[in-house]
Amino acid sequence: MPLWAYTLLIIFGFRLILYLNRKGYFERRPRQPAPPPIPRDMPDKPVAFGNKSMWLTVPTTDPRQLAEDLGLRNIEPCNWHYGVWRSNNDETFITPPVDGYCMVIGGLPYPDIAEESGRLKALLENLSLKYGRAFYFGSYISVRLECWFRAEEGKMIRSFVHADGQSLIDEGQPLDGEVDIATRCPAEQVAANWCVNPATLETRTDLQPGMGLLGELPS
Repeated sequence: MPLWAYTLLIIFGFRLILYLNRKGYFERRPRQPAPPPIPRDMPDKPVAFGNKSMWLTVPTTDPRQLAEDLGLRNIEPCNWHYGVWRSNNDETFITPPVDGYCMVIGGLPYPDIAEESGRLKALLENLSLKYGRAFYFGSYISVRLECWFRAEEGKMIRSFVHADGQSLIDEGQPLDGEVDIATRCPAEQVAANWCVNPATLETRTDLQPGMGLLGELPS
């Protein structure tokens, strides 16, 4: 078999493993604990997320308007714990505002899957056209995937996906706030520099209990 065929086979196999891992096929236990025994409609303190997650960040303090702009269906209020937990079942959770941003987790397009990457680009550009900026981050340590995207004023200005030791996407000039891929949890660090790092939410004492929105993104 020629070398190019081996290379294609390795890339295909890696992406298949990555996709199955993110869908939970290789998990021996739930990716998130069950929701706490409190009503889903009771405001609670923020819940951290980051690893094994893909999330959007948009500069807005109006989750309801963002839900409408995303075309979210079957919208209902819920607290942080329930929303983050349900996001693992491909439902979409919009967080309460944090530092002037709302984050969106669950049910989002994957950046390294051809049929979804175009939808992700259109989503970010449309959001940035209305809100000025829109960000997308992802981190899956188990398969060594880290990614970050940034759109401004309706145009994608930076797209970066790194997995299993190689750059799958590297478009646009590196921006201030980006870190070396060898940095621990680089996507989370870039999120901290550009907007909000969701991995540190539970350590913050300045954030009050709140309610977000849960729904389903159109396919």
